[in-house]
Amino acid sequence: MVQLTDRPGYDGGAFYSPDGSQIIWRAHYPEEGPELDDYRTLLSQGLLRPGELEVWVMDADGSNQRQVTDVG
Repeated sequence: MVQLTDRPGYDGGAFYSPDGSQIIWRAHYPEEGPELDDYRTLLSQGLLRPGELEVWVMDADGSNQRQVTDVG
């Protein structure tokens, strides 16, 4: 197993494309500042704040990560 993401925040629900060349997943990566501080405080307690998730896609080797939605 190889870790392909390294940003602070939630990511999960990953699936391979039918041909195995890409991975799609959902994620929320908090912005620097108060949002990231709040995320880290909650995480230290084993908690996550419910929020909007974006859909991301990357090549199967972890390269070319890009956000494909903008929930806002």
